[in-house]
Amino acid sequence: MCVHLCKLLSFQADLTDMIGKFRSDLLRGTGTIVRNELCSEQYTTQFLMSLYNAEGEGLFVARELILGHLQQGGAPSPYDRCLGARFAVHALSSLIQKATESLTDGCVSAMSPSTACVVGVVGKNSTCTPAQELKGRTDFK
Repeated sequence: MCVHLCKLLSFQADLTDMIGKFRSDLLRGTGTIVRNELCSEQYTTQFLMSLYNAEGEGLFVARELILGHLQQGGAPSPYDRCLGARFAVHALSSLIQKATESLTDGCVSAMSPSTACVVGVVGKNSTCTPAQELKGRTDFK
């Protein structure tokens, strides 16, 4: 029982923090909450999405995105799962790095082109390429 109570108190603290930041314009646009599919039988993605939507006071909307559902064709292979984990780690590491580098007086500035990136593989390395740079190299036909 204590484990679930502690988690509920943690969710409440996170929600209070998010609501405060959205109200003060410290958070604008979107945020990301990452949940492992095996973290809890009770706190499902659907439950957390409903919780955040109900308690968000109309300041934000939570939506579900399951990475495996984005792929096309068949069940994910072990390579797909490893690549997805690799991309997630790289994306979150880059997000933390950019936020830390852009922090001024308690606010994060996301105005440079390098703050909107696409994670991919170049050669053997995971990389974040600015979306603005990709736009110039993409054939949209």
